[in-house]
Amino acid sequence: MKNITLNKIVLPVLAFLLISNLTIFAQTEEKLFTPINISQVNLTSTEEIRLNHIENNSAFINTQLVSLGNIVDFLTDRVLTFYIPGQELEYTALVNEFEYFSSSEYLWKGNMIDHDGNIALFCRNGGVFGHISIDSIEYSIQTIGDASIFIEYDMDTLRMQKCGNEDEGTNASGSSNIDNYSETSDRETTACTGLVRILVLYTPAADIAANVQDITTAAIEQMNTALSNSDVAYTNVHVSLAKLQSFNFTETPDIEQDVDDLAANLAARILRDQYKADLVIMLTDGNYPGTAGIVKEIGPVNDEAYSIVEVDYATANMTFAHEAAHLFGARHQNDPNGSIQHGYYFTKGIFWWKKYYRTIMGIVDPYNDRSRIQHFSNPDVDYNGKATGTSSSNDNARKLDEEGCTVENFRPYTYPPPIPTVYITGPLTGNNSGTYTWTANGNGGIAPYTYEWFFSLDGTNYYSVGHGPTITAQLPYDNDLYIKVILTDANQEQATDFYYVYNMDAGGGHGATPLGTTDDQQQVSPLIVTSIYPVPANKKVNLQVFSNESSNCSIKITDLMGKEVYFSNTFIDSGYQKLQINTSVLKDGIYILVVEVNNKIETHKIIIRK
Repeated sequence: MKNITLNKIVLPVLAFLLISNLTIFAQTEEKLFTPINISQVNLTSTEEIRLNHIENNSAFINTQLVSLGNIVDFLTDRVLTFYIPGQELEYTALVNEFEYFSSSEYLWKGNMIDHDGNIALFCRNGGVFGHISIDSIEYSIQTIGDASIFIEYDMDTLRMQKCGNEDEGTNASGSSNIDNYSETSDRETTACTGLVRILVLYTPAADIAANVQDITTAAIEQMNTALSNSDVAYTNVHVSLAKLQSFNFTETPDIEQDVDDLAANLAARILRDQYKADLVIMLTDGNYPGTAGIVKEIGPVNDEAYSIVEVDYATANMTFAHEAAHLFGARHQNDPNGSIQHGYYFTKGIFWWKKYYRTIMGIVDPYNDRSRIQHFSNPDVDYNGKATGTSSSNDNARKLDEEGCTVENFRPYTYPPPIPTVYITGPLTGNNSGTYTWTANGNGGIAPYTYEWFFSLDGTNYYSVGHGPTITAQLPYDNDLYIKVILTDANQEQATDFYYVYNMDAGGGHGATPLGTTDDQQQVSPLIVTSIYPVPANKKVNLQVFSNESSNCSIKITDLMGKEVYFSNTFIDSGYQKLQINTSVLKDGIYILVVEVNNKIETHKIIIRK
C-alpha cells in the first residue's frame, strides 16, 4: 500500500515495538480519519482486486485505509476540523449543508476556511465516501469492505488530463449513424420543474477500478453544489440519478470512437428510454492517454446527449460536472463557438501571492496550474472577491438556466405516485432581528400532503416547531439555524429535506440563546458584542458593542494557539457603539476575539478569508 504511516506511541510503563506488518495499537487522539492496517478490514475477493487496482493506479500518489470517527465529535458550531491521513496540519471547513439522520447516515458539505477548496462527506450505512479539495490538491474517499480508502491524486498526472472536446466545438466524428432505432418516445413537452435525470452506465473495467456507486453519488452532488454556488435556479436546473446501471462495453484506446459507439448503442438507448434519462454518462477505465472525458456533441441535442467520463477522474477536477454541462451547451473558455456560454479564468492577488483560478468549464492553462473552483462562470457571482465571469462571453450559469427546460424535456418524467419529494425554499441568510418564512415544496406521491417542521442549533439535535406548508420564525439569537421538513403524503409515504440558514450577526463562542427566547429576555443581561460583520471578514471586522456606562473597551485577537495578533484599548460612551478592527495583516483562518468592558469579558470566533 502506498505511503501508509503507522502511528507509534510510548506507553508510560511498557513500549511495544512491532517489527513486521503488524498493526500498532496506540492510545492516540481520535481523528475523523484514522489510518488502519489491511488486517483490520473485511474484504470480499472482488474488493481485494479493487484495492490492488487502486494501490497500483498511476493517477494516485498515496492511498491509505482509514476508519471514520463520529463526525459530531469534530464539529464546533458550524466548523468541521480534520486531518489528512499522514499529515500533521489540522484543516477546518465551514458548513454549507448538513443532512443528518444518524451517526451512520448523513451528508456534510463545506468550504475550506484557511485554504482554497471544499469538502463533501457522505455516510451511508456507516461507510464514508466523498471528495476533498485543498489548495489544488485533490483527495477521493471510497468505501471498501467495512472501511474506507483515502486517496491522494498525483496532481501532475491529473493536470495533464484534458476534455476530448478541447480542440473544437463538437466531436470530430460528427453525428452517429443509427439505422435501426429512433429516439422518439415521450417527446412532447411538459411543464418544467428543473429536474434533469442522468443515466450513469459503468463498464466492467470501471467496476474493478473504483466503487462506482460512491463515485456517482459524489459526482451528482458535486454538480448540484456547483449549480447552487453559481446561482443557477433550482427550479431551472438540478440533476438526479435516473439509474446506475452496469453496461457490457469494452473500452478501446480511442475515446472518440468509444463515445460514438455509446451513442449508437441500441442497448444504451433502450435503457435511456426505460429510465426516462435526459442525459447518459458512461463511467469507464479506458486507456485514453491524457483524456478524462468527452461528449458526443456539445448540446443541447437530444439524440447526441451521451458522454464518457473516466471513473478515476469523475470527481477530481469535477470532470463529471464538466462533461454534463457540455450536454447543456456550456463551452470551454477558449472555444471560438457560441456567445456567452464559456468558462472563465481569473487571478487573485499580486506578485508572489497571486493565485490562478478557473471555473468548471475552464480547461488547463499551459502557463499556470490554475485551481478549478466549484463554480460555473457567472459575472454576478464572486469567488474570493473576484467575479467568476463576464456578461459578454463568460456566463455558463446563464446558458444552464436557459437550457434547463429543454434538456429536462429530452425525456419528460412524471414522479410515480409512491415516491413523494420535497424541497425547502426561503432565505439562506438573516439577522437576529429578522423574521423569515420558509416554504416546503412537495411533489409526487398522493395528495394531500402534511408537513412537520424541525429546527436545530447544531445540525444533529432537532425538535418539532410546527406544521403546514410554510414556517415563519426569527433566527436563534447569535446562532445559525438548521431546518428540516418531513412531508407525508396520503399513502403515508415520506420525504425529507434539510436547509441551512446563516445568521449574519452570529459571532459564535458565547453560545446560543435557546430558540423561543423573547426579546425582553435577551435584554435582561445584554451581550457586550451585539453584532459582528461581515462573516467571513476580509480586511476589516465591524463590531457593535454595548456598555451600561462610559468605560474603557479592550479588544484582543488571538490565533487558535493563543498567540496574540491584535490589541487595542479605547474609551466608549454608554449605549451601543460601532467599532472597526483592521484585519488586513491577518492571514486567512479562524481567530478568537476577546472583548472586555467593565470587567465583563466575552469571546467570539471570527473568520478571515481574503
